[in-house]
Amino acid sequence: MVRTDAENCVFGCNVLQAITHDAGPVDCDDQFLELVNVMSRMKHKLGPMLFQFPCCNRKSPVRQREFIDRLRGFLPKLPAELRFTHRNREQGPGWSRNCWTCPGNTRSP
Repeated sequence: MVRTDAENCVFGCNVLQAITHDAGPVDCDDQFLELVNVMSRMKHKLGPMLFQFPCCNRKSPVRQREFIDRLRGFLPKLPAELRFTHRNREQGPGWSRNCWTCPGNTRSP
């Protein structure tokens, strides 16, 4: 039997839009570290942290290739002791898989 009380509950969080959208994620190390420090206080109650990135389409200021390059620079900064997940609004076939499993990234959040 699975218990559903607060003792067994874990909480996820959305990574701040200032990191995912505004920074895109470049030059946001201080903001990200602050978020990680605050959320780490939850210890075993902390579930995955969600990166919800904007769509990279013709109207967006950042093109898909540039976004993937930015993401490649950001992924190694993710603390190994925490869990992460992502959601992209992009509809292109397989592009999300390619950026999360980029060369040099040994982790797939």
